[in-house]
Amino acid sequence: MVIELLIFFVVASFLKRGFYLSHWNHLPGLSGWSSLPWIGHGYRFGQDVSETLLKLRDKYGDVFRCDIAGMPTIIICDYDLALEAYKKEVSKL
Repeated sequence: MVIELLIFFVVASFLKRGFYLSHWNHLPGLSGWSSLPWIGHGYRFGQDVSETLLKLRDKYGDVFRCDIAGMPTIIICDYDLALEAYKKEVSKL
């Protein structure tokens, strides 16, 4: 009985995260369905995070999404775009 509940919890957690993160799939980047609960896409980064981010930049462009610590995160790899996004966000405050 306990094992069945544990399996149910794990499957439900994956499905819930997959459906929630699929709303972010319109952005280029890693799919929400490949994200693990509580970890996100952290398992893909390995030892060299900067090298992995550069590979993702080459594949998806200067702006892409991935899940870090289970949260959808937008990565901006271009200085001018990052500055523009920061200025727009600050002006909202």
